Amino acid sequence: MSWRKLILDSKTSLKKALKKLEASEDKIILVVNNNKSLLGTITDGDIRRYILKNNSNLNTEIKSLISRRPITALKKDSDLEIYNKLRIYKINHIPVVDNKKKILDLKSLKNYLKTETIDNPVVIMAGGFGKRMLPLTKKTPKPLLKINKRPMLEIILNKLISHGFKNFYISTHFKSEKFKKYFGSGKKWNINIQYLNEKTPLGTAGSLSLLPFNEINIPILVMNADILTDIDFKNLLKTHLKSRSSVTMCVREQLKESEFGVVTFSRGHLQKIVEKPIEKKIINAGIYVINIKELLHIKKNTYLDMPTLLNNLVKKNKKVKLHYIYEDWNDVGNISQLNKMSQKK
Repeated sequence: MSWRKLILDSKTSLKKALKKLEASEDKIILVVNNNKSLLGTITDGDIRRYILKNNSNLNTEIKSLISRRPITALKKDSDLEIYNKLRIYKINHIPVVDNKKKILDLKSLKNYLKTETIDNPVVIMAGGFGKRMLPLTKKTPKPLLKINKRPMLEIILNKLISHGFKNFYISTHFKSEKFKKYFGSGKKWNINIQYLNEKTPLGTAGSLSLLPFNEINIPILVMNADILTDIDFKNLLKTHLKSRSSVTMCVREQLKESEFGVVTFSRGHLQKIVEKPIEKKIINAGIYVINIKELLHIKKNTYLDMPTLLNNLVKKNKKVKLHYIYEDWNDVGNISQLNKMSQKK
């Protein structure tokens, strides 16, 4: 969130803006109005050119320097689209805004250029029927339902690609041909996609038995095809390797308000009543890092859910570490959530 430190009001003095630029690695100022909407940007080059041209003093308000038609991106734009804008317009930074020009993020060219390729394969579980999404999923697999004109699975892939992942396996069953028709081999995204075809539904872990184990000797990232998140995947992998765990399971804190007042009592007498208390639970976030050797004994083409796999590993005294997700995380499991994400993204 360091981009928030780059925001200034248009009445800020030139001197203060210079100090802000000097302290920042990004060398850009985001100028907003009273409603916190983006008015424009100022770079160190803008300031130099303005001073040379106008011989201005440092008490000048920066509103005179603003580039009022900056190139911007929308939150729904993929990382590939944002990178292309940075490259085409030959700029180093691009503000991400909503439809009211409120600043949501700042993307920098250096972040894309520094992306290192991650060799760990990614397995995306996309074989379900999506019954909670009926009637939308009557003819279309849930991962191919669109959020702002883009299939949900494509949004997930773009996020993973931006982190450096290149090798993907997609487990499919229901309408599997539609995945292959849209994504193919992954050439369009400069990645490699292979498919794990479930002849019968294999659950949330059974399709892992179809992996080419002779080609994989490093931990794999596994995630459900309806999870949209801003988790730092690189950090997740580092945490897994550092902990020397067999599996790292991502979890998230869920807070839910009770619909009623909760009563505690003893021997028929009231002790305490709490009106609509908040209940805290730790839930499975549907993202895992798994050492490949822990999958070698899964029976091929046999139904297996992820909870059963993890519980079996724990019974064998295997180390299963929890990794808390504090970043944005959304399980797009029903039509209401799909509509919500369409508005959000």
